[in-house]
Amino acid sequence: MAEDDEVFQVGEAYVWAEQGTSIQLKAVTEFGDPVELTAEEAGRLAQVLTDLAKSLDE
Repeated sequence: MAEDDEVFQVGEAYVWAEQGTSIQLKAVTEFGDPVELTAEEAGRLAQVLTDLAKSLDE
């Protein structure tokens, strides 16, 4: 991850646009377990992914 990339945190999931070319998603806990999201968090994550995808298309 480049230092100037903005990282979005939703629950224990982290999302960022890597150098403006791809979307990176890290969704494991500090113990290596899968991240569990509430319905609200899943909606926020979907919105963040949609917004990042749109920014990459511009």
